[in-house]
Amino acid sequence: MSGLPHGWKVAKFADNFDFKGGSQPPKSQFSSEPRAGYVRLLQIRDFEDDSKAVYIKDHKKWPKCSDDDVMIGRYGASVGKILGGKSGAYNVALVRLIFDSKEIDPTWARYFCKSGHFQEPLKQISRSAQNGFNKEDLAEIEFPLPPPTEQYNIATRLDSLFHHSKSAREELVRIPNLVKRYKQAILTAAFRG
Repeated sequence: MSGLPHGWKVAKFADNFDFKGGSQPPKSQFSSEPRAGYVRLLQIRDFEDDSKAVYIKDHKKWPKCSDDDVMIGRYGASVGKILGGKSGAYNVALVRLIFDSKEIDPTWARYFCKSGHFQEPLKQISRSAQNGFNKEDLAEIEFPLPPPTEQYNIATRLDSLFHHSKSAREELVRIPNLVKRYKQAILTAAFRG
């Protein structure tokens, strides 16, 4: 990784990141309804759909995440899936990314984990029973690390680009209906003379 911009450095995952794996309470302790003294148990599916929410009795032994944490799918088909935006205890199929937010911008960290610098090494990892990863698997991953202010600038720019991209996709969905109305208007005008 030669030719990095001024102030950037080649970094290793283990020198900048750590993670905390989840745990798996017994299903006999699950509740399908929230109750006093209970906390949501997040599973990978819960980051897309709340229809199968599960709650467990809150206890300090259950690892927890906040809405702002970067969560990573750890096993099977979801290895490397980057999740977030929910809080609660989390199960064994997830890990919470840990880093010093004074040195690593949280939004930049999320984008880094979605990038090829992180995702490609995960694709190379294979276990006999199922795909997965542990700390040793990630420790030597090298990546270009910008200074914190540049991380913030990159993350802000990416947020803006993704927002514009989302807006453009939403507008494109409207085009078939506009074309249909336009054709209808032409037909109506043609038959009115």
